[in-house]
Amino acid sequence: MRIEVETTLTKRLLRRYLSYTVHRRQKGKAALTLAACLLLVALSCGMLLLDPTQPLGFIGLAFAALFFVGFVSMPRWAAALQWRNVSKDLTTQRFTFGDDAAEVANDASGRVQGRSTVRYAGLLQAVADRDAFYLFIQKNQAFIVDRSKFPEGADAELAARLKEVCGRKWVDLRG
Repeated sequence: MRIEVETTLTKRLLRRYLSYTVHRRQKGKAALTLAACLLLVALSCGMLLLDPTQPLGFIGLAFAALFFVGFVSMPRWAAALQWRNVSKDLTTQRFTFGDDAAEVANDASGRVQGRSTVRYAGLLQAVADRDAFYLFIQKNQAFIVDRSKFPEGADAELAARLKEVCGRKWVDLRG
C-alpha cells in the first residue's frame, strides 16, 4: 500500500479535532457535571418553594443553566481560541502512507521544514470520523489528515490497515 495525500488544516478540521479531544478528556466528567447541575436546580427549586421572595433560588437556577451551557459549548470555544495560535506554516502537510508507517513532510513553507516517520504500531490512538483521520502520537497531539483529499477508495484502505495494525487503539466514529 502506498497512498500520498497533501492536506491543509482548516478551522473545520481543527474544531472537530478539539471537540473530540475535549470530549474524550471529559468522558467521565459529563455525568458528574449533569448531576451537579441537577442538584443545583433541585436546591434552587426547593428554596423558591420555601420562600419565593428570596432571589437566591433564581440565582441558583441561572447559575446551573450557565454552567451546563458552558460545559456543552466548551469544545467550540476551545477550537476558536486554539485556531489563533496555529502557525500558518504548519497548516499544509504531505503524508505518504505505507504498510507499516506514514511519512509526514512539512516543506511547503520557506520557514518551517521537516520530515518525520510515524509507525502505526507506535500510535497512541488512531481515530477516524467522517471528515478526517487523527493519528495520536501523544495524549493531546495528533496528525490530522483530511479524508476529502484522499484518492477514491484510498481512505477506506487506510482505515482497514489502521484497524488491523492498531487493534484496540483504533476508534471509528464514522457511524
